Amino acid sequence: MKRSIQGLFVLLLIVTMIGPINVAEAKPTKVSVGQTGSVVTAGNGSISLTYDLSTGRGSFKQGSTTLISNFYSDYQLYGTSSRIHSYDPGKRSAKWEAIGNDGYG
Repeated sequence: MKRSIQGLFVLLLIVTMIGPINVAEAKPTKVSVGQTGSVVTAGNGSISLTYDLSTGRGSFKQGSTTLISNFYSDYQLYGTSSRIHSYDPGKRSAKWEAIGNDGYG
């Protein structure tokens, strides 16, 4: 019992030393989407997404800070051994349309 109380105290001490962690709050924000050549961009003034249709890779940024770079998709169909990647050779295209005015679409 004494050992578990000590462990709980140490955990509580660590959490209070770290302090509050900032968590992004989802708010409805207008998103702008555009395409220049093979590069599609989408942004809401805070977060931006860039995806290159010619390479199948993209990045996320918040302002000038890169959050994720060179991301791609990768999947495998159930029952098969081969994997499919978004950067595999192929023709890619982009299409977008308004899906509502709730602020999230």
